[in-house]
Amino acid sequence: MPKSIFGDNISNGSSFPLDVNVFSGDFIKLRNIAVSYYLPKSVTDKLKISSARFYVNGNNLLLITDYPGPDPEVSSNGNGSSNFGIDRNTVANQRTITVGVNVSF
Repeated sequence: MPKSIFGDNISNGSSFPLDVNVFSGDFIKLRNIAVSYYLPKSVTDKLKISSARFYVNGNNLLLITDYPGPDPEVSSNGNGSSNFGIDRNTVANQRTITVGVNVSF
């Protein structure tokens, strides 16, 4: 297994992580999907509306990985340092599903 070349004081107390702290970040993720359906003109005419659209949006619906943390997509700590790829116990992205209807009169 490869070793990290960037120092980080991980639980072993040294400036470099042990091999046991290096994991594969391979993953498959379904981030966004949107499905919509417009009512046909024959139906909207009967309902006396201009148009109607039903929709479902999904975010972060699927994550397939062997990574032990909540999300293998880790980034820098945000201060411009070069600590890319170090998991700082970030929280996984929320899974959201939105259902709605748009009606035009």
